[in-house]
Amino acid sequence: MLAVSLPAPTLLAAALTVFAPGSALAGQVPSDDALACLLPVFDGQTPAADAKGDKIDPKAAEVAAKAKAKWWRSPALRAEFAITDAQSTELDHIFHSFYASLKSGMEDVDRYHKDVSKIMAEGSSSEVDVLHAIDKLEAAKASLARTRMLMLYRMYRVLSPDQRIKVKRYHEQKDAAASAPR
Repeated sequence: MLAVSLPAPTLLAAALTVFAPGSALAGQVPSDDALACLLPVFDGQTPAADAKGDKIDPKAAEVAAKAKAKWWRSPALRAEFAITDAQSTELDHIFHSFYASLKSGMEDVDRYHKDVSKIMAEGSSSEVDVLHAIDKLEAAKASLARTRMLMLYRMYRVLSPDQRIKVKRYHEQKDAAASAPR
């Protein structure tokens, strides 16, 4: 699977976005907006910073979280993608059935990342201990990615081929806009 060593918030941001597997940056987890609503749950904050860039603006963070949360429930996006009430309900059910596993997986990744950082900062551990800690981190990342991809696959199956194209195009446009120079 993936062998990426990113700080937990960076990994989380990379791991939390939907249906844009082709837009992954080299060495990073593909982005999926469907899980972006988990970001505040996992790290207790969102990426909205104030004018100084070093503090989180709570109002901007709340707006950002709402804008990313559950695209299949947004009236505007549901209309754009022609998502029915039944599909929205099913997508929500799939999301919630995976939520606990995803949250647990992110906690594991964060914990193992801290362990690896600590061992490497100390510099007194043997290479075997470092490799063992890295293996645990990478296994946690792989497990999280596997769970996430299964959830996305199940969500994808709920959509019609035309809806899949619209959702994919929407996420590709968002990814392009996010990566455009400012």
